[in-house]
Amino acid sequence: MRKILGTLKESYDHLDIIDNAFLKHPHTYSSLYKELDKELQNANEMVDGILFTNELYVGGKKRGPKYGYSRQMILSDVIQYIVNGRGYFYAKKSQEATENFVRIILLITNQLMLWDSLGTEIELRNKTLGELEKKLGKAFVKDEEMEKQLKALKKYKGPVGLPVSTLKVPKYVKIILDVEKDEKAKELMDSYYDSILPKPLGLWGELIVYAYLLRMNLGYIFPLLLTQEIISGDAKESLNPPDYLLLPRSIKNPKMLGIEVGAGKDIQSGIFSTVVGIPTATKVNMDNPKRCCICGKWILFCPYIIENFCDFNQKIENITKPVSCIDSNCPHYSKEQIIKGDCLYSCHQGGLSETPLMKTESSVEGYHFHLSCLLKTKKPKISENKIRAFYPYIKGLEKVEKLVLKDQKYKDKISNLESENKELKAQLKDLEKVVKKLKPKD
Repeated sequence: MRKILGTLKESYDHLDIIDNAFLKHPHTYSSLYKELDKELQNANEMVDGILFTNELYVGGKKRGPKYGYSRQMILSDVIQYIVNGRGYFYAKKSQEATENFVRIILLITNQLMLWDSLGTEIELRNKTLGELEKKLGKAFVKDEEMEKQLKALKKYKGPVGLPVSTLKVPKYVKIILDVEKDEKAKELMDSYYDSILPKPLGLWGELIVYAYLLRMNLGYIFPLLLTQEIISGDAKESLNPPDYLLLPRSIKNPKMLGIEVGAGKDIQSGIFSTVVGIPTATKVNMDNPKRCCICGKWILFCPYIIENFCDFNQKIENITKPVSCIDSNCPHYSKEQIIKGDCLYSCHQGGLSETPLMKTESSVEGYHFHLSCLLKTKKPKISENKIRAFYPYIKGLEKVEKLVLKDQKYKDKISNLESENKELKAQLKDLEKVVKKLKPKD
């Protein structure tokens, strides 16, 4: 991530230097440029209570159609710009670049999931908050409400950003937030924590879908993640498109399909489909990636999984099926190292005999944990056939996948017939040459 963000900053620095040159150094239009710059600043504040620049950076998160703001969405869009705003230019340069583009997406996803470990890494969280305050100053908190939430978050020594099995918020933290209930205090701290990261879970869910669509080669992909609202000249008339449009590779009557990542958007998807005439399939399964309930951190995609997934010539028979870490012939860790918990990617289904950090909705036997975390608990029940890893996958496009597979088989059949036809033509030419040689001369 360091290299990518550093290169992105070079683009900002480039534009900043040009702007400063026109503001500082004398030139033919010096006064005019400064006048335009002042007008642009005034335009930013022209609409009462709404700043254009609040869509580029803002200090927190608050709901509301007109006066609401959301830093997590802005940070998410920066990542989406890197992947969907520029990345596809890289991907189309060669097949190797396309496959490496998918690898880059998954590696970025892994790092984003690690960023969310700030929810449980208390010391690192407070150091990060301190550095953000120092660097951004007043911009880091938009108003007094955000100031309170930040202050409380810095004082709180417990996990945030995830449901916990046992909740106890200290009284002094609730006094800062001016609330009485533990649940309300945690809700407010969760909200501010959510705003310091690029849309936790939502962003990498969108990236995983993109990687999956590319890997499965389902068709032509139109990412709309940077166009979450299609506007018109009337502020009251707008449309919320799905996250992706997909034109399946169908020989007969290909039809565009909308793909919405996540549930709870049925109304806006329905309106878009009605107006535009493009059906939308909502991706509702968020079971991948999985989260370790013991430590509260996400289970990352391992190098072996990423290598296989990004090799498009590697046939994956059942992408939703767990991969056995013990039987996979992993080139990175031996069987003995995996069983000992040396691999920080390996997970284990069930086997926990104590209450985890995270609140669970059902029996822990259905949950997955880092094997390294499970081994540190009391009396873990380890079974080698439950040590596993998972490919990035989504559910909800099974019909499209069957259609594409059927088309591919048809194309393969046509291709084989064409190859056979070429061979027959070549044999015919050879026969004609033989006949010509055997034909008596006049």
